[in-house]
Amino acid sequence: MTLLLALAGSTALAASPEDDYIAARDKAIADITAQVSANTAIETIDAQNEKALADLQQRLAAILGPLSVKGFPTTASNNIESLNASDIGYGMLDGLRYAQSDDGPSIVVSTRGLTERWLKSKSTEAEADFKLPTDIGAALKLDSFYTQAIGSDAAFSGTLDFPLKKPDGADMVVARLGGWTQDVGPIYEQHVVVAVVKGDRVLIAEAPASP
Repeated sequence: MTLLLALAGSTALAASPEDDYIAARDKAIADITAQVSANTAIETIDAQNEKALADLQQRLAAILGPLSVKGFPTTASNNIESLNASDIGYGMLDGLRYAQSDDGPSIVVSTRGLTERWLKSKSTEAEADFKLPTDIGAALKLDSFYTQAIGSDAAFSGTLDFPLKKPDGADMVVARLGGWTQDVGPIYEQHVVVAVVKGDRVLIAEAPASP
């Protein structure tokens, strides 16, 4: 009985891989923030940033496992582009990005748990334009979600939402047509964004719209 209670207690207290990932990410951000405050050489900060991102990418790969989609590489990069709050690409959705090219079709994969934690952090943003709801279904309908989750240097502006048959086993799917912009005015290069929540996985696919 004592052994069973000990095992039960250790199981309850054991951190999950996602908990370990979040702890490692937050520590890396805190370390880099301290380096910036101390006016450390940018080369040193960049090296620390790259090392931390590589570690986080390995942790995410262990959490998410492999992804096999026809036409996409089997290797991925970290969706978060920087852990330095001063850089473009900081604060993006925790996940892995599979891309055919820098500007080509891509798929970002995360977990429901990591996405919910990310949304919770965005729900407390001071600026109204950056605030997001904690509910995944509600967030996936907002331009700001895609801007902050997968767009590092441009804002997503939706043109229209369109119906899409839910894949087998999926809990929800949202399909949107829109464009990425850094300015005000018409967006002629339209993209299709499809977000799928299936079990514990959240996938966001993005590609240029066919002419």
